[in-house]
Amino acid sequence: MLKILLIVSLFLTTNFSSAQTKSYSLEMAQDLQKQVDKPLLIFLHADWCAYCKAFLATTFKNNEVEKLIQEKFYFVKINTEEKKSIQYHNKTYHFQPTGYKIGIHEIVKALIPTNKTSNVPILLIKNSKDETLFYHDGYLKSSELIEVLNQF
Repeated sequence: MLKILLIVSLFLTTNFSSAQTKSYSLEMAQDLQKQVDKPLLIFLHADWCAYCKAFLATTFKNNEVEKLIQEKFYFVKINTEEKKSIQYHNKTYHFQPTGYKIGIHEIVKALIPTNKTSNVPILLIKNSKDETLFYHDGYLKSSELIEVLNQF
């Protein structure tokens, strides 16, 4: 019986101690931004993307990164192949099929600057006026992201 209690308590503390950075839908983040004006930190990713998974598993799990994001930003994660419609600045964006069971969401093109690529992972920082304050495509180590986040 004691063994079972130890195993259960170990399981519970392990699962609840690994806090994850709170993220919001784009719609919710915009509503919150109207109340307290903080920039949006937008992470564009895809399920098949290995670098995106590494970003989520390492960079965003760093304690200092998590702390900075929670203090300074509204964090938004968007799957570029999301099928649901997304509202952004009073416009509705939809998934656009490009082949059999593949495609890209229109929101990707709406969010990234016109002269930039849409290769994931993409990290954007946008203010409440929809101005892009930071753009990066590709993986960032925790130390690199901390340096960026500290600029805001």
